[in-house]
Amino acid sequence: MACRGDHLRLWTADTGAAGERALAGARVHTIVVAWDFTRAAARAVADAMPILERANKVRIVTVTNEKLFDSKRSSEELAKNLSRHDVDVIVYRVDAAGRSIGNVLKREVADCSADLLVMGAYGHSRFSEFILGGATKSLLSKPPLPILFSH
Repeated sequence: MACRGDHLRLWTADTGAAGERALAGARVHTIVVAWDFTRAAARAVADAMPILERANKVRIVTVTNEKLFDSKRSSEELAKNLSRHDVDVIVYRVDAAGRSIGNVLKREVADCSADLLVMGAYGHSRFSEFILGGATKSLLSKPPLPILFSH
């Protein structure tokens, strides 16, 4: 898959940052979109649209009770927009229940045997990510599947 600028990366356990390997032309069965109502997440969805349109199923996952969402937008609005592109969408809200977002997402992608995770990267400063951890850092350290990050 070709990279459109430096904001888009595909990471895999085998190849790390060089993982911009071909999903182009491949049929993906299930894609999980980590949706937290942020600009980075919206950009990731836009960047992934050609792949999302080829998926059999797209699961939008919003992790609740882990961080405050400051948005009037909803997962349902995203689902409605993706449906306009003939994307078969399911919306899931998952309670963090004391777990990190990274661990919740790892569990969700395993539960549905996802082929790809789409998510925004570094939604706050890299310094905060370094000190506090964060979903991006957690998933970058040991990706359970190919991940399309966009920021």
